[in-house]
Amino acid sequence: GVPVLLHMALAYDRPRLIVNVICSQAVAQRREFSRARRPQRRAFHHTKRKFMNTAELDGSLDAALQAATAAKFVLLTFGNSAIKDHLLNFVYHARSVGVAHVVGAVDIDAFNLLAAQQTPVYKTPLALVSYQMDGANSHSSGSWKRFAAMRTGEVARVVNLGYTVMHSDTDVVWLRNPAPYIMCTEAARAGEFSSASRFPCAPLQFADVACSSDNMGPSRAVGGGAAYHAAGTFNSGILLFRPTREGRRFASAWHASVAAPPRSSRFYGKTSDQQVFNAMVRRERQWPGVGGRRGEWLMRRLHEEWDGNLTLGVLPLPLFANGHGYFVQAAHHRLGVLPFCVHATYSLDWHDGLAKAQRFREAGLWAVDPPEYFHGRFLALNWSEPPAVRARIEGAPRAPLATKTRGGHSAARTPYHIGTHGAALQSYLGELRDALALARALGRTLVLPRWRCYCDRLWAGSDNILAMGCMYPGSQDAPFLPFECPMDHVLSPHDWHAAGIPYRDASFLASPRLPPEMATGIVDLEISADVRSFDALPSERRAKAVPAGLTATALAKVLERSSAASRAPILRLPHSRGLVCGIGSESSTRHFNEVARKLLHAPPWCSRCQRGCARMLEKWLTPEQIGTRSRGEWCLRTPPPAPFRYGQCVLNNAQADT
Repeated sequence: GVPVLLHMALAYDRPRLIVNVICSQAVAQRREFSRARRPQRRAFHHTKRKFMNTAELDGSLDAALQAATAAKFVLLTFGNSAIKDHLLNFVYHARSVGVAHVVGAVDIDAFNLLAAQQTPVYKTPLALVSYQMDGANSHSSGSWKRFAAMRTGEVARVVNLGYTVMHSDTDVVWLRNPAPYIMCTEAARAGEFSSASRFPCAPLQFADVACSSDNMGPSRAVGGGAAYHAAGTFNSGILLFRPTREGRRFASAWHASVAAPPRSSRFYGKTSDQQVFNAMVRRERQWPGVGGRRGEWLMRRLHEEWDGNLTLGVLPLPLFANGHGYFVQAAHHRLGVLPFCVHATYSLDWHDGLAKAQRFREAGLWAVDPPEYFHGRFLALNWSEPPAVRARIEGAPRAPLATKTRGGHSAARTPYHIGTHGAALQSYLGELRDALALARALGRTLVLPRWRCYCDRLWAGSDNILAMGCMYPGSQDAPFLPFECPMDHVLSPHDWHAAGIPYRDASFLASPRLPPEMATGIVDLEISADVRSFDALPSERRAKAVPAGLTATALAKVLERSSAASRAPILRLPHSRGLVCGIGSESSTRHFNEVARKLLHAPPWCSRCQRGCARMLEKWLTPEQIGTRSRGEWCLRTPPPAPFRYGQCVLNNAQADT
């Protein structure tokens, strides 16, 4: 309550804040925001707001704000029709959790699309001119800079209208309403975000601006507070601005420094609004250039221009999760926290909208697939631990999971290292070859397994992940190996998309949008060692079994003769090790091998390799696997599965101890 807020204002020696405290009881009189909860996943078009008339949206910002909220807290995002799926996904989740939101349309098509969905949307200045994003992934592109200048200006505009603004990228999924925490409502102060909690909301009330983090340690963030967050890059994809005098001034200065920085300023030449934001608050030629204390959530030392003139807060990493903490570490499960949102940062492959959509889809957070996506005939492949991997784990010395080395944590005393991971990747590709061959012979769409990874993966070999226990540097203090790995750790979603080969990921089978007749119609197949074993099975088991070691064409005929299997919408294999021996005809073999060559290759796994790295690799890999290093970088290149040969039996290598 008020006494707690007065104590905090005095502790931070900020007389301005004491004035805010006097009015703090007015905050409690605002309408209470509904309790946040995880929504049921429905099709997007079922979530239209009934109270809004599309005619109310005339393209103006005022109309969108009035349609969005009667309060003074709003999510604000921007996008054009080129990313319409991400815009629709953003809106779906924001609606589902009941958070007020406004979308700034960057082109007319985006405005028309969202207005038809009764979304609070308006036409940004760029929508009123002939502007197009050039699709460049680089923030240094000319069109991106125009976009950044526009959106920072629009953020400042809304803040200056008196709104508390949570600026959000469109590649953010909101899992629950952050408003009670941000506005520190009476219910929030008395409950989950009390002064005795891990994430008290009271300190954040004093922040004029608050930022999210690219740091890699959600566990460290709990106790580290402002001190931990200060040591990493602030991410402008989730930023909070309050309409205080200082908050308005900072938002306006951010826009000016992005849109038209003087040549003599420290912002000239910065390629993104994120770089400008960090440069504004951090002292020059120092790192981190901002100060904070453990257990606190407000910074105490900023750039000289803002020190004493701005209160900068941090949005706790466990509550405002980045992509690595959520999709890879699954830190929210370990910490027992339901984040407010997840930002699809640290995606791999091409790091673009397709890669991020795949991450969301695998996590059950992609709501815009059409209804027909959930209909059809499918062959699912279960994950099971490959024998080569099991042998490595069982044969590993029983010792602490990590031992200190000069470079940090070493994986030398744990079974979770690049040798185990390399064996897993090779086995996964081998099994995929056979599962894909059988799926195509059956005319079914392949459902990928939920793989387990034994080593994290970087974008490139820029860090010595080997010395960090095979975990992304910065995340190793809370070991998370092994983990359920996203598709882009094993395959390239872009290559599958470019090849036009349909597939589904493992979350497909658990989707609440899967029709009941599909979910209850799964037939689990049994794999017999050979034809003789298959023939010896009782008839009721044989109806749901296949013999290993035949061609894909022959296996398809076996399944088509079984009424139980042929009628099932979804067939599920326990594994596919040693399952398929060949394809069929010479032409079909040649065609499948060409398809497999495009799809079945693991991305290179790279790391800096210095200071004893070679000696570590020798413990886990063969000389052929180690190969050579280039300029201090080493990469593991997983061999593709063996191609089929017409007239020969070529079993996959998933059973071999590699």
